[in-house]
Amino acid sequence: MLAQLALASPTQSAAFDEGYTITYGYAYLRTGDARLSRGQNPPLTNVFIALPLLLKDDIAFPIDHSTWQSADIYGFSDEFLWKANIDRAAQLVLLTRLPEMMLALLLACVVYAFTRSVFGDPAALIALFLCVFDPNLLAHGHIVGTDLGVTLFLFSAVWVWTLALKRDSLRAALIAGVLSGAALSTKYSAVWLAPILLVLTLVYPGLRDRWLARLKMLSVLGLAAFVVIWGTFAFSIGPIVPGGFYMPAPQYWESLGKVANRVELGTPAFLLGQISPTGFPLYYPFVFLVKTPLPTLILLVIGVASLIARRKRADIAVWVPPLLFILAAMFSNLSLGYRLILPVLPFALMIAGQGAASVLALSLQGEGWGEGRSRWVRRVRAVLLAGLVAWLVIDSLSIAPSHLAYFNQLINRDRDYEALVDSNLDWGQDLIALREWQRANNITDLNLAYFGTARPEAYGVSATLLPSFPLNDFGPDADGFNANAVPPGRYAISATSLQLGTLYSRWKLYEAFKARIPEARVGRSFLIYNVAYPSTEIDRAVVLGSTAGDLDRATLGGQADRQLLVKWAGQDAVVVDMHGPARYITRGGEPIAGFAPALHEALIAQAQRLGSDGSGQLRLFKIDARPVVSAVVAAVAHGPVLLADGSALTLPLAFEGGLSLIGYDVHAGLDQPIELDTYWRVDQTPAVSMSIFAHAIAANGQIVAQRDGLNVRVSALEPGDVILQHFILDHPPSVEALEIGLSDDTSGQRMLANQKFDQVRLWWK
Repeated sequence: MLAQLALASPTQSAAFDEGYTITYGYAYLRTGDARLSRGQNPPLTNVFIALPLLLKDDIAFPIDHSTWQSADIYGFSDEFLWKANIDRAAQLVLLTRLPEMMLALLLACVVYAFTRSVFGDPAALIALFLCVFDPNLLAHGHIVGTDLGVTLFLFSAVWVWTLALKRDSLRAALIAGVLSGAALSTKYSAVWLAPILLVLTLVYPGLRDRWLARLKMLSVLGLAAFVVIWGTFAFSIGPIVPGGFYMPAPQYWESLGKVANRVELGTPAFLLGQISPTGFPLYYPFVFLVKTPLPTLILLVIGVASLIARRKRADIAVWVPPLLFILAAMFSNLSLGYRLILPVLPFALMIAGQGAASVLALSLQGEGWGEGRSRWVRRVRAVLLAGLVAWLVIDSLSIAPSHLAYFNQLINRDRDYEALVDSNLDWGQDLIALREWQRANNITDLNLAYFGTARPEAYGVSATLLPSFPLNDFGPDADGFNANAVPPGRYAISATSLQLGTLYSRWKLYEAFKARIPEARVGRSFLIYNVAYPSTEIDRAVVLGSTAGDLDRATLGGQADRQLLVKWAGQDAVVVDMHGPARYITRGGEPIAGFAPALHEALIAQAQRLGSDGSGQLRLFKIDARPVVSAVVAAVAHGPVLLADGSALTLPLAFEGGLSLIGYDVHAGLDQPIELDTYWRVDQTPAVSMSIFAHAIAANGQIVAQRDGLNVRVSALEPGDVILQHFILDHPPSVEALEIGLSDDTSGQRMLANQKFDQVRLWWK
């Protein structure tokens, strides 16, 4: 098992939750501050897996970053692991996986010990073997997270509690309490351990004669669990909410409420082509059915029959916990993957081990059965069992090292992404495989839709990041993207992106790729598409206001054999195409450029009305803007533009990044806000996302009002296109001038104009 884990780990990039888990644990170890616990699971396992990082003294810890101050685990994880330590992030992930492997090995040992105590040696050995080659345990044994930790502690707590009930042992009850506290300090799903242990206490044989002893043991268990939880939070005391009652470990109870709310709200989930915002009731039974190896399932069915035949009341410790846990999972609104029901698996392996042992132990009785024939039948049973074991080994090794993406033979593995995604298949783990494929095929121009939190560049992947969750799921780049309008080239679309888009906002963002045939599959999670068009002609559409990804190819006016180019602008912005007739799409009742009446009227006068889209919510126009835009721009191109020292400048002004300022218009009535319209020409397609900043300046040079933004998808623009961005600024009496410029959204650096200065002043008073 250790060999399989150690060989698989270096081939897998950081999975979705690994960055959060590592950051949370290391931050707590480094500072003793549990602020990142808010709304998260408790930190016990996080701290354990982060221990090796204390051996390194070259880890940058950006404690002065705003995300640390605001206790934003998601933002701070990105800042800490994938920015401040991007050159060593991959090595840090591998280092923290070593303790995770230890947890996996411990779990295998406990599976053996628990099974042996209930069913005997043969069942224990077979259960151990099933555990060692189970793809799901192998997957989470080399991926940092809380799921394996809570599985180990919950399973161990049930085992030791069973021993306590059997022996009336306060010592065993104490150990069970420590293990229960460890489970509850690892993940809030362990709260189901409380009813599980209570049911075992009430139903396990001997309650009538030992109820007082069991009450004492329950008290010891509860107290020990509470101390472990409290100790996990450094024995802190405080109110859950400001002004509330003081309680031990207030962070624990505060986050418990937030996690419970999240579970109630649910998360979008995908199952067999369907999407649900709150999950599916039969999601987890289906996941267990198709992601547990068939040999294990066969032995599990035999094991269940064996338990029924045994009719031993003590066996309740084996089948009640997984039954209650999976029922709880089914009634939750979180359908996230096999990992959430991982605590069920060790119990299933126990029962499967008993099933195998019962097959071996069956004896043939009755008149007519000779010794020779009986021996022959026993051999057949042994051969069949050996066949199941060999099947499991071959099946598990065949998917290695991609254990996370394992499906049994009930699912066509070539189309498994049509059954399940997320952590069942695609959890961000294949960036290393993508890098190797990219190098082997000499692909330098790759477009990537990635479901994961790791930065692709940390693993040497050179790609243009398309809208992806969570790295690029909002802003103009995402709002203006349409999968029907992609340039020729290669695209790596992760399975989760294909099925769930950007998860919380645009589920069908990559729906258009489902009609394409992938040319390759990299790892198990990336589908590679080679996009090409027979015709060299280009169809152009300008979408104003509506989210571009919601529109189909017909509404956009694109033809199947040629490239479609969609240019997008949101609120307070306009894009004008300058390459001939283009389709303009606006929301019903809204003007093309309401804040710039002269431009709107000129475009409408030039427009051919195409009516509405199929929904009746959008208005469609065909406009060749070239004849009218020049006159409109000329009217706003004569306003004075100066430097701060009063030196006069001449428009247009070419800024770095590919845009030139070609004009502006200002309106500011008495006691009215300042309205500023800026006009820009595209000189070259911008390579980075950028913003325009507009500052209202007082006589002493101080900024007294400001607005920033460029609500346009700049990556789809062509040289010659015109952009308008509208700003509304406060208008205090001290305002004397306006200053504007451009800045890089990624770096925050200002861009130079004429390669000399980074802002210009617009005099208007």
